[in-house]
Amino acid sequence: SLPRDDSDSWLKSLVSIASFVTGSFTFSFVGRHLGPARRGTLFASFMVQVILIVIAVSLIQSGLIAESEDVVTSGHHGGKLLELIPIGLLAFQSSGSINSTRSLGFNEIPSVVITSVYFDIASDKNILAVQNVKRNRRVAGVVALLIGAIVGGWLNRSAGGMASTFWLAAGIKFAIGLGWLFWMPVRG
Repeated sequence: SLPRDDSDSWLKSLVSIASFVTGSFTFSFVGRHLGPARRGTLFASFMVQVILIVIAVSLIQSGLIAESEDVVTSGHHGGKLLELIPIGLLAFQSSGSINSTRSLGFNEIPSVVITSVYFDIASDKNILAVQNVKRNRRVAGVVALLIGAIVGGWLNRSAGGMASTFWLAAGIKFAIGLGWLFWMPVRG
């Protein structure tokens, strides 16, 4: 149901991709220098992600940035460019999630893109093996993302709208970030 006169979709996609790539570089660069699997680094990474989500959702909820359909129906084209701010912030922070899974050595856990996980599950030569930790993580990740998508869809239709989904995401990331402060690394 994209609006017919939304000619800026390409710009939104470009900002999203550029912000994700910039975030990927930033999170991995900082992680490499601070120690990617250190408690403090993981805590800081998740807190930065929370702050970026909170800023994005606050801009939307405050009315400073109108939701897409409001901008299109009002004909206010300056608002379209302002929409790029939360898109960029959310794309930037999402690279922190994938950086964390990669830094911890759990490449099989989907945190951003799910299609590669579907391929990994379907092409796993040991898919039916009793003991297959990577397959189990991939399947659990797919199930968690499916549940998250359903919950997000319900929240999107609630009185809180899209903002409630982002507040929930910020809360979950905040809890995970705090968890890193108490995480005791397992030593083999």
